[in-house]
Amino acid sequence: MWKAIKEYWEVALGFLIAIMGAIVLTGGKNRKTKDKLNNQNRKDNNAINEIHLERNKKIESVIEKHGITLEKLSRSNEKSKKEALEKSDDYERELKKKTNQELADLFNKE
Repeated sequence: MWKAIKEYWEVALGFLIAIMGAIVLTGGKNRKTKDKLNNQNRKDNNAINEIHLERNKKIESVIEKHGITLEKLSRSNEKSKKEALEKSDDYERELKKKTNQELADLFNKE
């Protein structure tokens, strides 16, 4: 009888050790997998950050190049606006100098 009890406890203890070993091994395997994934994510994130930095540098260079062009365009636009305003002022002064008869002749030309 004691021999049967001893064998029973040995079998039960063997199952317990097997279950604990499986838990420990699967936990370790999952940990290794997580570590590998984390390392890969870090590498990917570093690569993505480098791509973002390069893109930002390109955007800055394009803005600088086109900024000069935009400044030139705005200056030429302001110059043309001033010229148009001066022309309209000249036409207005010329019209004010004319007499009523000359103005009526201008309107009746057609």
